[in-house]
Amino acid sequence: MKALRITLYLMAATLALAVALAAALWSWTGTGTSLATALGQLQRWLPAGQTLEVKQVTGSVRSGGSIGWLRWQQGELSIELRDITVAWSLRPLLGGELRLGQVNAKTLHVDDRRAPSEPDARVPPTDLSLPLKVDVPFSVDTVEWTGSMSLNATELSGHYVFDSDIHRLDEGQIRISSGNYQVKGSLQARTPMALTVQVDGTVQATLPSTQKPLLVQAHATLTGPLAGRDAALELQAALVPEPQSGPRPGPQPGPQPTPHPSRGNQPAMQAQVSARIQPWQPQPVAEAQAHWQALDLAALWPQAPQTRLAGTATVTPADAGWKAAIQLNNTLSGPWNQQRLPLENLVATVTYAKSQWSIDSLKATGAGGRIEAKGQLSTNANTNASATGSPAPAQWNGSASVYRINPAALDSRLGEALLDGQLTAQEVPSGIAFEASLQAATGKANTNTAGTPGGKRTLNGLRLKTVHAQGLWEAPLLKLAKLSVQTDDAQLQGQLTFHTVTQAMEGQLTLLVPGAQSTLAGHLASNRGEGDVRLTVTDAALASRWIARLPGAPTTLGQTSVQGNAAFTGHWQGGWQNQGEALRIQAGLSVPKLDLRTAGQSASQALQLRDWQVDASGTLRSLSLTTRGQAETGTQRFNLQAKAHGGRLGEGAWQALLDTAQLTAQDRMKPGTWTLQLSDPVTFNSKQIGTTHTLETSAGSARLSGPVPGSALVSWQPARWSQQTASGRLGARTEWRTQGRVADLPLAWLDLLGQTQMANLGLRGDVLFGGAWDATSAETLRLHATLERTSGDLLLQTEADASSLAAGVREARLVVTAEGDQLTASLRWDSERAGKAQADFNTRLQRQDGSWNWPADAAVGATIKAQLPPVGIWSLLAPPGWRLRGSLDADAVLSGTRNAPQWRGNLVAQDLAVRSVVDGLDFSQGALRATLDGQRLDIDDFTLHGAGGANGGLLRVKGSVVWVPSAGGDTAASASALQHVRMELDATALALRVSARADRNLVVSGTLTARLNDTKLAIRGNLKADQALFILPEDTAPRLGDDVVVRAPADPQAPATVAKTTAITPATKSPRVLPDVAITLDLGPSFLLRGSGLVTRLAGNLELRSAGVDLTPRLTGELATVGGTYRAYGQLLSIEQGVLRFAGPYNNPYLDILAIRPNLQQRVGVQIRGTARSPVARLYAEPDLPDAEKLSWLILGRAAANGGAETAMLQQAALALLRGNGKTPTGSLGDAIGLDELSVRGGATSADATTVVLGKRLSRDFYVAYERSLSGILGTLYIFYDLSRRVTVRAQTGEQSAIDLIFTLPYD
Repeated sequence: MKALRITLYLMAATLALAVALAAALWSWTGTGTSLATALGQLQRWLPAGQTLEVKQVTGSVRSGGSIGWLRWQQGELSIELRDITVAWSLRPLLGGELRLGQVNAKTLHVDDRRAPSEPDARVPPTDLSLPLKVDVPFSVDTVEWTGSMSLNATELSGHYVFDSDIHRLDEGQIRISSGNYQVKGSLQARTPMALTVQVDGTVQATLPSTQKPLLVQAHATLTGPLAGRDAALELQAALVPEPQSGPRPGPQPGPQPTPHPSRGNQPAMQAQVSARIQPWQPQPVAEAQAHWQALDLAALWPQAPQTRLAGTATVTPADAGWKAAIQLNNTLSGPWNQQRLPLENLVATVTYAKSQWSIDSLKATGAGGRIEAKGQLSTNANTNASATGSPAPAQWNGSASVYRINPAALDSRLGEALLDGQLTAQEVPSGIAFEASLQAATGKANTNTAGTPGGKRTLNGLRLKTVHAQGLWEAPLLKLAKLSVQTDDAQLQGQLTFHTVTQAMEGQLTLLVPGAQSTLAGHLASNRGEGDVRLTVTDAALASRWIARLPGAPTTLGQTSVQGNAAFTGHWQGGWQNQGEALRIQAGLSVPKLDLRTAGQSASQALQLRDWQVDASGTLRSLSLTTRGQAETGTQRFNLQAKAHGGRLGEGAWQALLDTAQLTAQDRMKPGTWTLQLSDPVTFNSKQIGTTHTLETSAGSARLSGPVPGSALVSWQPARWSQQTASGRLGARTEWRTQGRVADLPLAWLDLLGQTQMANLGLRGDVLFGGAWDATSAETLRLHATLERTSGDLLLQTEADASSLAAGVREARLVVTAEGDQLTASLRWDSERAGKAQADFNTRLQRQDGSWNWPADAAVGATIKAQLPPVGIWSLLAPPGWRLRGSLDADAVLSGTRNAPQWRGNLVAQDLAVRSVVDGLDFSQGALRATLDGQRLDIDDFTLHGAGGANGGLLRVKGSVVWVPSAGGDTAASASALQHVRMELDATALALRVSARADRNLVVSGTLTARLNDTKLAIRGNLKADQALFILPEDTAPRLGDDVVVRAPADPQAPATVAKTTAITPATKSPRVLPDVAITLDLGPSFLLRGSGLVTRLAGNLELRSAGVDLTPRLTGELATVGGTYRAYGQLLSIEQGVLRFAGPYNNPYLDILAIRPNLQQRVGVQIRGTARSPVARLYAEPDLPDAEKLSWLILGRAAANGGAETAMLQQAALALLRGNGKTPTGSLGDAIGLDELSVRGGATSADATTVVLGKRLSRDFYVAYERSLSGILGTLYIFYDLSRRVTVRAQTGEQSAIDLIFTLPYD
């Protein structure tokens, strides 16, 4: 009894444990991770050779869930599913039924690389029963089948049911190419396994005669048993055009249009097929008949070419085999690359017997030529017997001839040619040995090959000359023992073995093209491989031009000039299975020199790569990359060094990690080097899911340093960019998000980046800026960006010679915000001594075609208030070398739209000053009062005082400037903003001191008016010089010799500007201001001119005019000298007559000048006539004298003597006169010591000694000279005093003392 009790306890405990385990199992099946755990355990129970991988699994075993990715693989067969949703209930399992609520998958991909099974290996099934009843509704969005066959289908759905006796498919639907099909069928699970399949569908086609859409009905049935080796199935299929609805139109009155000869009355697409199929026999097709017309294969199968086929085909029994015949015509033949079939006609007869086949005859035309082929079975028991005496297997022998085939008709991107050739094949024990040879045929290719649509080809690619291949077809292996392809300028040679099912390959190839050579050796399969590839480019120009001719080459390559050389080496190990996860590569690219230049660029603008090296190693999942090199363009030079690693994460997903990066930049036109250094590694993730491409980056930072002390830090948070490609007319949808900060940005960098130095603006300091941004763009734009001063201060120079003063900056801040389509900006400036300013701006943006733009009708609003002291920041608005100063008080409001802004407000400026030290301009004590009204600026009063402040005269300007909107309302679309400006200015000058330089002093008075209308600027006025003094520079500056040529440095932007200008047609050139100037210039009573020995006053009036596109000013009028002297050859000549007549060019007046040496009994001087560019100078004397005498009187003040030294001196003076400098050899020394005469005189005879004469004119009539003989002891002092023009008193003292009265009377 006790034993029974124990037994009952044990049974109860066991039952309780079982119940507890069942309850625990039931509870576990309801958890959200049970489905993932179950699938993970399922992988362990799969048979050997099968694998199952899953990712992103959620849901429970009890009710189902979702699977992001699933792949089952067995050998060369893999099935992959994406985005799977499964719903089921475990309750029906208790009744022996597996019932799923719904199975949905976004993508089904089947990759079948298995070799086809031999016919004898096909075993008929005996039982197809399942252990459970099954009820599964399913749907798949996209089906892709690759491998031995290729299929792309969409919208696959159906309902599969197994009720223990029959497999049934209900409500099946699928879309293939342009056809929609409904499928239903049933199959008995046991003998006789009766099969019934019915397919109905519609195919979208076109009527050949009218190209109108046409619906074609498709019907097919397949019935019969599957059990037994003699099982036979009956197939019936048809394509029938759908009848057109509505009554047929009757005859129309009047003449009827003639149908097109090639398309008129052509039938619609239709076909009929009937066949008897024995699936378990070596030859499954036992008997068949088919005929078709206007058949378009592309409408039935997406990978097929477009055709218009008509013909028949039959398969009839013949003895122990069958005989097939086919005849077809294609009226829509064309090249492969245009999705056409390059076949026009085909007639063939094929025989199948004893598991062998033969081609009795085959004739085909197309591609501009024809092909004839035949083959046969031959068995010779006497010669082909094996060693055992058994008969040798049958051997297949075949041959084909090719006549005048044009490669351009096969692929329109190939060059025109005609090819003839032979193909022979013979069956051997290991397969079919073949040899093919093609060579150029005589004659000219037919460029109008039938069926080659599309007009002129844009690429002239490979022009084949010879092709030779010898190898063995050992199904499924294609072995090419010898391969040679020769074109006009390239050659390919080598050996190759290719597996047509698994696509594995092995071989060695060598390619020689102009400027480059490449070799490839190794093997590659799905699970193994190893090899090397090498490319050497010796002349990149030749190689790039050759590649540009190839089919599919980018068009930009033909528009790019490439010069230089490069080399690439690579090594691989492993296979491509699992998307190449185990494939290990090692590659290196070396570019010693490579210059890239696009069309329109000059040589200096080309991108020049120097000493560039790129190395990569690893697998596609873990790839390391290093790069370094130098790039130059124009005056800029860049050096880059970077290291990165990354790889492929999965289907369409990549990741890269930029470990280190350093970029240095230098401009030859500016000093110093800029360096950008990555502080932390940055991760990049790229993912492609369907039509959405996403790019993400991790957080990071980089530091930028320049030639001056200081560095800026740029840091950013994780950023994201995505783009979804839309179909139809909708554009792509782009979204992005970025945020970050910038710190320690020095103000001193403005000196390096700008054209104006801060010191010239009266500014310097140690201000640092910082900022931040946060931007998101999707359907709406969100942006918040700031830039503000973080530390430091400005030093101001309020007056020209004052010491620097701290500005006391309190706030300097710029904020830009965008929310949706609203954009706002705010500027704040506050300081103790540099004034205050605030501005607020708002407008509206518009999203169009995936990008944001500023529409012309967008509303705008702004307020501007500023109170700025007189600082030099205004010099930014002036040309280089000019200084502007002044205080500004502005209060303005903006409203309206972008195209029609409306301003309201006032502008007041005080203490305005304009200075140009080089030009001697110094205006000060200026004031401006202006009013803004709509699109009009009224200058109520603008005054400036000339040099010297209140004593420098006054300039007063009044007027207005008006902005006139375009008639169409869109100002941005107009050719130039100048066309919208209307200006009227009136200026008055009152004793205005324009220049106060020591050598250039000018005071003017007068009026000027300026009118700008439709880019035409009319300037009128009258100016008078109240006072002027211009001192000409002495000709003492050093000069380069005549053999020295100075070349200006090339402007890197000049060629681009020229290219851009030449590319603009006259109709699209932006208009420029066309001036029309007419100003009267009066030199006034005191226009003095000094320098280069000249002292005189000019008087007269000139008319200054300039009009049209030629901006060269033209002067008309006459200027005359009033008195004055001219110093030349140590003498002070009096200007008796000086006239400059202007009649056109301002720099080439007519000259009429006469300068006379005074106080001589002989009237002598210099006369200049001609033009300024071609002056004619001659010596003048009255009465006339020989030139030697004129020169003696001009230089010595007396007639010439016969002394050798005096003669030499006159010769040198004459040479100096011819050279045009007007100075005697001793003139420079005499001027240096303050003498008017320093000369050497020779004696009249050889006994006389040479004397030196020193002279000085104390006044116009009083002259003192000292003469000393080089051989004497005492000298002689002379005093000359002119009593009149004819009477002179001369006194001398020395060895002899005397006084003379000289009377001069000229006579002929």
